[in-house]
Amino acid sequence: MALDQEPFYRALSPGGGEEVPARVEHLVDDLFAIAAARSATTSAVLKLTADGLTQEEIAEELGITLKAVKSAMCNFRKKVRKARDRGKLTVPRYWAADRTLPGPKPAGDTR
Repeated sequence: MALDQEPFYRALSPGGGEEVPARVEHLVDDLFAIAAARSATTSAVLKLTADGLTQEEIAEELGITLKAVKSAMCNFRKKVRKARDRGKLTVPRYWAADRTLPGPKPAGDTR
């Protein structure tokens, strides 16, 4: 199941992806590079997530357990965090401040 970038552009762009900012294009490219190194199951889980399915629906669609879906997402998020922490993935600052997407804690944030 091949990943299509369009749902990611729509999900991550202000205005639903009609105009895709360069920072979103770069982020999606980086996320796809990380996803390309993952298993076919993880790619399928990511695609169906971008298509708006719940984790339960994804498990049913793929014929896998809910735990397998959660594990695939958890492992992908770990890879994304590692890439971000190593400076290989830049999450736009407003997302990090919003906590819409995981980002580094602001200076002085001890939570």
